[in-house]
Amino acid sequence: MRKLSVFMTLIVSLMAAGQSVWIDLNGNDLEGGYELSSSLSSASAIYYGVEAIRAEDEYEESQFMVSALIWAVGATPIPGFSVGLGFKPLFAPIDLPKNYNVGAISVRAGIIYTLPIVINTTIAAYYNIAPKALCISDCERYDEWRLEAALQPMDGGMIFAGFRNIDFKLDGGVKYEFNKAGYIGIRIIF
Repeated sequence: MRKLSVFMTLIVSLMAAGQSVWIDLNGNDLEGGYELSSSLSSASAIYYGVEAIRAEDEYEESQFMVSALIWAVGATPIPGFSVGLGFKPLFAPIDLPKNYNVGAISVRAGIIYTLPIVINTTIAAYYNIAPKALCISDCERYDEWRLEAALQPMDGGMIFAGFRNIDFKLDGGVKYEFNKAGYIGIRIIF
């Protein structure tokens, strides 16, 4: 009975939280994720999620990275502008002439601007960084930045396009460009 109660509490909590599933792609890469949000107030929320990317690196080899995300986003005094801060733990097995199992806990910052037009449209910039102190294994630094524009023509659906750059500095000072590409995608909100 106790297990059933815990399970039902979890289900009700997930239903009460805002949820979304998203996927983006281009000719070589595929990325997707699942995200939950819980409102702190009418102007701020905490987001939790998991995401994975299968990307073609600078050597045209397929690589994989999985990450989690927790970050808080809140409105600023400037109408339409929001800022966010949080963490993005990640893991990536990188196959080069030497195999690396990269792990890091990056710090995330972002700005989001909602345009004052009829259709909900946003422009966002995100930056994730993990210096050596936040790298767990086979990594000396992790950098990721993204620029993204999104259009929500209806409740429950969003289309977006963006550009991402993901770089690692691996053990021994090896610089490695994991992915640098544009993408388009969809997000389903339920």
